[in-house]
Amino acid sequence: MVAHYKVEFHYPDGHVEEIDEIFRNTEKAVDYGNSMLVQVANTERFHTGGRGDNAHYLIVEYSDSGRKIVQDSRKM
Repeated sequence: MVAHYKVEFHYPDGHVEEIDEIFRNTEKAVDYGNSMLVQVANTERFHTGGRGDNAHYLIVEYSDSGRKIVQDSRKM
């Protein structure tokens, strides 16, 4: 049984953040991840002139059987 999903966001500078918000379905998690990609790209463009292309996110499923990556924004 699936307990919940989380977004793991990978920033262009290499650091990784697991977002605290819990999502009950992948669609909501993907929406959140996509909005983060836009924000990071805009911030990178503003501060460094970069585009934030190296940013990506993973959707991680947490269930009774453990943790499993179910989506990767680089493959969508």
